[in-house]
Amino acid sequence: MKPKCSACGDCCQFLVFQSIDTPDNREFLAVRGCEILDTDGETMDVKINIPCPRLNYQNKCDYHGTDKMPEVCRVFPEPGQEKLLPFCAFNISDE
Repeated sequence: MKPKCSACGDCCQFLVFQSIDTPDNREFLAVRGCEILDTDGETMDVKINIPCPRLNYQNKCDYHGTDKMPEVCRVFPEPGQEKLLPFCAFNISDE
């Protein structure tokens, strides 16, 4: 059973995406302040600090729990994503 999201907003402070793992891509991403989280030698999980524009001054999502909440947010974390974000309160939420 999937635990309930604690709505802490931590996962909304950045964007995680996959990219092809090449020396050129690593350099391109590094000079832009991206962090390589994980790689299998062919693809890499990349993190860039870009907060979601839907976060309000209390670090809460204005769309959380509404029909406007994007599907990608509703299903977070999908299997395997928890290893990328071990600090996420979602992983330790006991609600």
